[in-house]
Amino acid sequence: MNGNIRALLVEDNDGDAFLLEEIISEKKESSHIELTRAESVSQGISQLSQNKFDVVLLDLGLPDANGVTSIKKIKEHANEAPIIIITGSTLKRDELRDCISSTDEFCIKGFLDSESLTYTIESAIRNHKIENK
Repeated sequence: MNGNIRALLVEDNDGDAFLLEEIISEKKESSHIELTRAESVSQGISQLSQNKFDVVLLDLGLPDANGVTSIKKIKEHANEAPIIIITGSTLKRDELRDCISSTDEFCIKGFLDSESLTYTIESAIRNHKIENK
């Protein structure tokens, strides 16, 4: 992809946010990803209303919303940005299926490296643009 990718990370856990930032910065080519963090759905909505993002990385276990509820709230304000779930959450099968079907991509914490995360971000943006033409 050409140019910088503006990504909003909605993650309340400082350790997980730090690890994701490290994973993104590990790959030299991924230095074009600019990460902004929000620690709750409400902060994410505030960021989305003030700034344009190319992609949203969304944790499912947030202090002010969980699962499909957080996806729906963020989606209302995402302004055509694809949403990628990044979670370590152990949801029930039906909840997980609903979450996956409501977003563009899905990643599980602990199974990410810089190559796969960068690919997932770029792929979600590309596919979202194609689907919304």
